[in-house]
Amino acid sequence: MRQRLAQALAEHPGAIVPSRVIDDAAEAARWGMHGSPTLLINGVDVFTAPGSAGGAPSVAALREALRRTTGPA
Repeated sequence: MRQRLAQALAEHPGAIVPSRVIDDAAEAARWGMHGSPTLLINGVDVFTAPGSAGGAPSVAALREALRRTTGPA
């Protein structure tokens, strides 16, 4: 996920990407995370629906999610 996100963020040079390790399901629920890995954009899990398995999205999917949620680069 980190490599793919770095590629997608090449078009967003000012983006700030904090990283956090979540240790348990209760903490994940507090943050609104539904799968692993989880990417929150503006506090929203943009890829994983509740109850799904998750998985790292493609670079193209990451770029599209960034475009949808943050506007053009």
